[in-house]
Amino acid sequence: AETVWEAPPCDCRNGVCTSCAGRIVGGKLGEAYVINRDSLEEVTKDKGYVLTCQTYVCGPGLKVELNKNEEVYGMQYGRFEYGQS
Repeated sequence: AETVWEAPPCDCRNGVCTSCAGRIVGGKLGEAYVINRDSLEEVTKDKGYVLTCQTYVCGPGLKVELNKNEEVYGMQYGRFEYGQS
């Protein structure tokens, strides 16, 4: 992400904190981008969310909405914070 966007949000650069979360709105996995590693649950990834610090552009057509950290944090950890299962 840091090589594509100017000053994208990120804190840990290890795919765990969700500060860099974005949502893929264009492009296909394996064609427009690849994911190195992340800690997102499958249900979150199925909705198009990625951790941009671990997402690499590898072809044309990638479009990403940045600053989705609150949405992703809520999906990943909200149920634990608020006692939901």
